Amino acid sequence: MSLVEFDKLSDSSRLWIFGATNTVGEKQKDFIKYSMQRFVEQWVSHKSEVTASWQLKYNRFFFLAVDESNTDVSGCSIDSMVHSLQQIESETGYDIVNNQSKVFYRDKNSEIHCVERQEFKQLAENAEIDENTVVFNNTIQSLAELRDGKWEVPMSGSWHGKVFKTTVQNTH
Repeated sequence: MSLVEFDKLSDSSRLWIFGATNTVGEKQKDFIKYSMQRFVEQWVSHKSEVTASWQLKYNRFFFLAVDESNTDVSGCSIDSMVHSLQQIESETGYDIVNNQSKVFYRDKNSEIHCVERQEFKQLAENAEIDENTVVFNNTIQSLAELRDGKWEVPMSGSWHGKVFKTTVQNTH
């Protein structure tokens, strides 16, 4: 079995983060847990088991991590991961996989939101967010980055700050 506890994976483990556009409801958690565990337990790369784990964070973010010290993850095995998430999407109605144009952030009340980049830009222009707004950097690629606090960061400490920098500066 290739499924291990998420916290037991090494810092060098490769990480993928997928954000659901809506919070996962209680009714769907059991199905998601079953589906994700089944996928990770059967996940292979070039016919070799991978040492992997997954986690649902804040009922919204899907973390999948693989320790590649023994088996590298191939393109086909990454495709199988995406396909598994797409199956969860079709069963639950959650949009999980194709969210590259979305921004996930916390508002002033610490509630998590998911908006299109254009809407995020508008929020910056209206001074509803600023460089201190906490954003989720779903582009990090290792557990070390996650554990070092590079995922949930102020906008000024993420790619968001670079992309939306002029918008935020124009509000001051």
